[in-house]
Amino acid sequence: MNSKYFANAIIGACLAGLIAWWWSGRSTPLAGPSLHPHASEAEDAGAPPAVPPAVAPDLAPASDAGRPEPLPAAADPAPAVVSDPQADLSTAVPDLIRLAQAGNFSAVYQMYVPPDVLARMSPDELAMRIQRMQTASQTPAGQMQMQAMLATPPTYDDSGTHATIALPAGSPSGDTMTFVKVNGRWYVQ
Repeated sequence: MNSKYFANAIIGACLAGLIAWWWSGRSTPLAGPSLHPHASEAEDAGAPPAVPPAVAPDLAPASDAGRPEPLPAAADPAPAVVSDPQADLSTAVPDLIRLAQAGNFSAVYQMYVPPDVLARMSPDELAMRIQRMQTASQTPAGQMQMQAMLATPPTYDDSGTHATIALPAGSPSGDTMTFVKVNGRWYVQ
């Protein structure tokens, strides 16, 4: 296609889109029945006609000058509180599994290895451990271990700061996985 015709086609498409956008913002139809699905019901009940959606003042067509200002929107609800998954072991274990299944092993180490242990690891050692975890998670035994971690309830010590989850025989992490609570967050020990 010739570039001259291509540029004209793009300009024409933009103009058609702009006209369609402007036309959809008009407050009164030129002729014909209302396009509002319940307009006849509202007219029959004596209710005022439906108000078209608000258009930003700087984008409003000139014909909307006499339209009353829309009512202010309701206050936005408070943002949802995002809780720390490591605050409770019942959310920490599924989060750890989610990260591992997504292949984000670096995040698993950054989030679930205690900070003091992580600080003592060299970059080479960290990379080696991440690679080992990635390889183990792809084996059938690794998959079975992740499923067992989700299905097996932990056993807590008397202080509530250590928890152990029994793992099936042949799991890459051994017979158990121990979690420790440090400063209100659960980590793999």
